[in-house]
Amino acid sequence: MKKKIVVLVLIILLIAGLCVFFYKANKKDTSNELTLFGNIEIRQVDLSFQVSGLVSKLLKEEGDTVKKGELIAVMDESDYDANFKRAEAEVDRTLATQKDATDKYNRYAPLGVDDTVSKQEVESLYNAQNKANADYKAAVANKDYLSNQLKYTKLYAPENGTIMVRVVEPGSNVQKGQPLVISASIKDLDFVKMCVKEAYEAGAKTVNVDWFDEDLIKMRYNYQSVETLCDIAQWRYDKEKHEHDEGACYLTIESVDPAFLKEVDGNKINAYQQASYT
Repeated sequence: MKKKIVVLVLIILLIAGLCVFFYKANKKDTSNELTLFGNIEIRQVDLSFQVSGLVSKLLKEEGDTVKKGELIAVMDESDYDANFKRAEAEVDRTLATQKDATDKYNRYAPLGVDDTVSKQEVESLYNAQNKANADYKAAVANKDYLSNQLKYTKLYAPENGTIMVRVVEPGSNVQKGQPLVISASIKDLDFVKMCVKEAYEAGAKTVNVDWFDEDLIKMRYNYQSVETLCDIAQWRYDKEKHEHDEGACYLTIESVDPAFLKEVDGNKINAYQQASYT
């Protein structure tokens, strides 16, 4: 028995020795290694045009990587370019007028000292010069403004990153001052928030969301009678008329199961839809 214990102890010691040997053999020299601890910041940036118009090109898809300063979207610039060119011509015209007014005043003002030219005429020339200067400054300011508007028809990446969601598609007409009505499921809350923010940044006057829930819709059909379903409240018609009068545009976000009403009485659905749209 004692021999077995001695043999067992020797085996354990041998295993321990091997473990120590392999540990030292495989241990790396970490004297030159530097370990740092910190946080990696993941930042989301929502991008949108600063002017309204027709989106003509989207150069990136969802999931694409972009570099800082890379062009990612283009708006139809024809109107903005035409306005800028008219502003350039106006600057040239007002500059010529300014030079002419200044030359006339400088030429005739000395003649007012000895009354060769009347003081009233000199004063008129002085006022004309001031007006020409003001018109020229206004034309330059308008040109600078329209130059910026033209630049805003191009959207560039502010940082390196990845395109997460494209809310606007080519051909979308983003109008400033227009109300927007969104119809969406409550389960799409986060995405709807992004759409609302995008719409406001595009210049929407107001953004209202009509929420719905699949389970609540099914309960309404299952528990209400056909007569109750078809009794559409007047405030709904008034709401739709108000939206129409305001020139609202509509966005419907469809993410529901197409078959979620398959167990609902089809006659109820048809009756309700007819009552809603008549």
